[in-house]
Amino acid sequence: MDTHQLLEDIIYPRLSAKVVFSDLKGLKDSPNSRGIVADCPRCGKKEHFFCYHNGKYGFCQSGRCEISKNSRTKLSWWDHTAERFGLREKKDILRKLAELAGVDLSQYCESRQCKVQIKTVEEARKHIIQLGQKATAAV
Repeated sequence: MDTHQLLEDIIYPRLSAKVVFSDLKGLKDSPNSRGIVADCPRCGKKEHFFCYHNGKYGFCQSGRCEISKNSRTKLSWWDHTAERFGLREKKDILRKLAELAGVDLSQYCESRQCKVQIKTVEEARKHIIQLGQKATAAV
């Protein structure tokens, strides 16, 4: 399982736009309750930023706002998390998204005194897979 699958299958299903974009001013449910609206983090226009609850991307409804370095018109959960928390390395962004999703990587330790030290994306991937296996076994 690669990082994309890890995010899509385990982390993102446990996240929502409200959690990822909780730092944005004016955050609230959209009038139709299909997502969230907030003040755009780039242009500042009130209620111009929109993201479906499980959309993984937000965008400025003006359509002209350069909202992200990686995608001119869309701001991904990944990019926003990196920017919001000042993270540069993929393993740190992955770890923070797992934390926001409530995926406790330390629960993979067999001993309660053990602390998981994740240093690579591959280590994070293995731990999250184990979490999914434990959750499936518990059901």
